[in-house]
Amino acid sequence: MFADEVAERPYNKDVVTASLRHVRLFFLRVQTFVRTVAMVRLWRVAAAVHDLVGWIWDGLLWSAKVN
Repeated sequence: MFADEVAERPYNKDVVTASLRHVRLFFLRVQTFVRTVAMVRLWRVAAAVHDLVGWIWDGLLWSAKVN
């Protein structure tokens, strides 16, 4: 009975378009969040490499100063 009522309803393109728009916006938000997390991880890796290079450079300068 319910299926018959649903089948008889007119197809409302605006409702479907609005629903798809909400789905698209949701996925865009998820994509933005994932990209933000990836950028934060990338910045953390870059900061760690920068610190490592700094420590090596400081060690070389200290070694040159001692010798």
